[in-house]
Parts: sequence; C-alpha cells; structure tokens
Amino acid sequence: LNSFQDFFKQLDQKKGLSLNLQQGLFAELDFLEKELFKKLTIKESLMSWHAPERSAHDFSRKGRVVEIKSTYETPPKKIKISNEYQLDEGNMEKLYLCTYEIKRNSNDGITIVDKIERIREKIRLKDINCLNLFNVMLVKIGYFEENKNFYSSTFKINRRIFHDVKG
Repeated sequence: LNSFQDFFKQLDQKKGLSLNLQQGLFAELDFLEKELFKKLTIKESLMSWHAPERSAHDFSRKGRVVEIKSTYETPPKKIKISNEYQLDEGNMEKLYLCTYEIKRNSNDGITIVDKIERIREKIRLKDINCLNLFNVMLVKIGYFEENKNFYSSTFKINRRIFHDVKG
C-alpha cells in the first residue's frame, strides 16, 4: 500500500512525471540501452531492471547490482541515497554505483519521449515479444503515453561515472 501511495505522490495528475523523475528515468533508460542491451538479450536486460518494482536496487542480475543516480550539477555536489538498503552489499556479489551527470534543456539533448521511442525501436528489431513488458514497466514507473506532450525538457549525458562500492 505504501509503495502505491508513494507512487501517486510523485505524479502530478495533470503533468505526469516531475523533471527530476524524468531525469532519473532517462538515466536508467540510458543504462538499459547502452550497457545492458549490448551485453544481454532484450528479455534479460528488462528482467534485470528492478526500479519499476520499487526494489531497493535499480538493476540486478546474478548477484551483480547497479544503483543509478543522476544529477544536473557539474561537478556533482551530492547524490541522494533513498534508503540504507541501496548501498547494502548484503546478498550480492558486486555492487556498483553509476552516477550520471546530465545537462538539462540542452539544444543537442533529447526528451524522455524520444529516449523511450528509441528503446522501443530497438526492442521491435531485436525481440518484439518484449515490447509489452517494456510498456508495462514504464507504466509501473509512472510514465503514461497520455502525458507525453508535457515532456518537452531535453536531457544530454555529460558524463557517466562507475563506482565499485566496497563495505
């Protein structure tokens, strides 16, 4: 029940995802597209993305966990950790923190709608059977097609930094 309440608190009924939520989703989608799609099948990649399920970690597969953080500050001043379990090495083999420095409203950036369409096209080409799974995951994260006209902000990845988290 609490996760549903949190979910609806994050949504503005008229405008969909906030700018910060769009930026976070953009970073997760970039990781999915540029890292996982290159190393795994589409289905394995999507099954590794746990953020839509409100899991403690954004991505997890075979004991390897990646937590994605994004910031528009350059250089980043601080990164918000949502709860103590995000960086808990508990039952995992490896834990990585991936920080995205993102420029907002860049002339050469793209919108979250463009990013989603780019990924949908890759899914259509490689494994069309996974398209519905991807769309369901987007809804779980709070992205609804009927709000896409509100998503005019653009994002550009300036830098992506991987950190190996050790206890």
